[in-house]
Amino acid sequence: MIIIITVNKKPLVTAIVTIYNRPVSIVRRALMSVIKQSYANIEIILVNDCPEKEALKEELYNLVTELSDDKKIIKYIVMSENGGACKARNEGIKQSNGEYIACLDDDDEWFEKKIELQVNAIDGKSEVGLVYCNARYCYLNSGKERDAFENPQKSGNIYKSVLGKNIGSCSFILFKKENLVKVGGFNEEMPAMQDWEAILMVLKCSQAAYIHEPLIKYYFYEGERISNHPERRYKAYCMLYEEFKADLNNSYPSSLSQFYSLGSKVCCENRFIISAIKYWLKSCFYNPINIRLHIKDLARIILRIFCKPKIS
Repeated sequence: MIIIITVNKKPLVTAIVTIYNRPVSIVRRALMSVIKQSYANIEIILVNDCPEKEALKEELYNLVTELSDDKKIIKYIVMSENGGACKARNEGIKQSNGEYIACLDDDDEWFEKKIELQVNAIDGKSEVGLVYCNARYCYLNSGKERDAFENPQKSGNIYKSVLGKNIGSCSFILFKKENLVKVGGFNEEMPAMQDWEAILMVLKCSQAAYIHEPLIKYYFYEGERISNHPERRYKAYCMLYEEFKADLNNSYPSSLSQFYSLGSKVCCENRFIISAIKYWLKSCFYNPINIRLHIKDLARIILRIFCKPKIS
């Protein structure tokens, strides 16, 4: 008599969903997109970073109880105090068992094959530290949708090229856990752009893989996204510059140009017009042929000069 034992050789992926004061209906949407993944070997950790709201704590507990079963148990963590998304993600990483880490913002959702395709792209490749993907941008006010990337992006050693621009939010990425832990996880001191900082740290010592198929829905709407806080973005930009300036100065001119273009944008958001112009000039200097970008940045500066700030 021959007994056949089937062993699950698929590596465990930990999906970390972080919550801050989000309606339970939106959290349900995010969790359901994880539960419905075609890749079966996933553990789910839900981290509530809004412990001061007792009603929300109970509602999320009830949601986790409802969605958990014998096949899929959701681990529910309530932070002792609000510490921000990075601290919540790091707590999830500490309590994770997976070989890979995939973070999902509570207001986004994954398409069904997101984890399956990303694991296929990274598993067995020791040189690859993360996989990123295309995304479907959904604008709730207008109902319009578009892909984040029109053209296929780069794989391999892309560190120097991504010094100039981010390759997506945390929801886009599958990290190899050992690489993410090696760089200290997510920087809890960063007031914004935390995803980019973590991605840069991992890519500084490893390679990337890319999947052009859109694998997440990324929603734009009025709410508490960190991008609505320009002062945090400016502070984060300055921190990124100090942290990576040596590598920036040795990177591609196009990356430097894009980085200074971002500096011009965040200065405009904060009405630092002189600094915005200085960054714009640097952006032009390092990549003068990118006329479209420079015209767009200059138009933003001019509009900011003549537009009066809103009085709240």
